[in-house]
Amino acid sequence: MLRGEAATAEDGQRAVNALSCTSCHAGAGMDEDSSSMVGVSAVYPMYIGRSGEMVTLEERINGCMVRSMNGEKFAADEDLDAMVAYLTYISEGIPVGADLPWRHRNSLDDLPTPNVADGEELYQQSCISCHAGDGSGSGSNTGPALWGDDSFNDGAGIARMSKMAGYIQNNMPVGVEKTLTDQEASDIAAYILSQDRPEWKNHDKDWPNGGRPSDIMTKERRDQIKDGSINWDEVLGKEE
Repeated sequence: MLRGEAATAEDGQRAVNALSCTSCHAGAGMDEDSSSMVGVSAVYPMYIGRSGEMVTLEERINGCMVRSMNGEKFAADEDLDAMVAYLTYISEGIPVGADLPWRHRNSLDDLPTPNVADGEELYQQSCISCHAGDGSGSGSNTGPALWGDDSFNDGAGIARMSKMAGYIQNNMPVGVEKTLTDQEASDIAAYILSQDRPEWKNHDKDWPNGGRPSDIMTKERRDQIKDGSINWDEVLGKEE
């Protein structure tokens, strides 16, 4: 796209694919069973507890860029305009404030206490063909990196146990989705989130008005898994 030209929905779809947003949002964001982005333009601006303020669609996109993509924000130029144009296009016909049930499918609350060793065994059985044994998703593998320098940082929403387990159960393994039990999803999520990944540097600025979730898997939590000191009841909000 040449500078000065208006952003189009087609430009936005190309940006989605080029930036691997489809790693989480399958079908160019239109698959209702896999973190669909259909309708998001109808619900923003909205209040986000993590930010503690009203957030625009542009700000939400950039939030994904710096957390889930562990990258840089879009400048306020054609790339960001194209993303907004595309999301608006696929949301056509959905009224402002509409309830979007697919927005809440990738969360699994009331998780059973995970067993990280069992999660590793399940990962080696079912996940390595796409994500590689080292979680890098590299080489001939088709899945995104699940940990390591090329993966999401621990400030991303999916770095929470409930979000990761819910996404795994709803979307994995590809072709036999929704077959994992809550226990299996919890085990695999704990194993994946126990691995080293980029660190979000602004955890102390998140949730400024309270309500911080207990299940964010920070470096401290990853270290606790490694030394055997983690309190899963605390992580999963089961302590009275």
